[in-house]
Amino acid sequence: KLKNYFAALLDCPLEREHKEVPKESVNMEDVQRHIKNLLMENVKLDDIYNYISANVTEIDNNFIRALTSAVVDSSLDNRCKLNEKQFSQRMPLLERYIDGNGQLQVQCLNAIQILVNGLEHPPGLMQSIFSSLVTEKIISSDSIMKWKNQCDVMEGKDSSEEEEDN
Repeated sequence: KLKNYFAALLDCPLEREHKEVPKESVNMEDVQRHIKNLLMENVKLDDIYNYISANVTEIDNNFIRALTSAVVDSSLDNRCKLNEKQFSQRMPLLERYIDGNGQLQVQCLNAIQILVNGLEHPPGLMQSIFSSLVTEKIISSDSIMKWKNQCDVMEGKDSSEEEEDN
């Protein structure tokens, strides 16, 4: 009898209402702030990956800018010098989500530019960040060229380019 019951169940068409539940839009400022706090508390990267998986619906330009800002900002000493050891430990976050995507690499550079501009261009900061990212192959030199040649002029780009050229 049990066999017949399961056979009957398999033959029955399933009537399910499949509704697309709209996900609430994620506030990237909140995500950025939370990731930065986790990094400042030296939480394991796996825990941060889990947070991102649970809270970020799409790995897009906005997310990469927020992630980059959190990683870089949490790796600064006195808001003006890169703590290279901390940055090196946190770079796998960028590597994982940028994943060689040229467009996302440019967004990473844009976020760094905006952050450094907000800090009023501490000498050598942008150069040390870019150098680390290129050395670790998270950012390609092609992406740096695309970033430099962007049509849309972003806030602080001229000053950032001057520092990068030095």
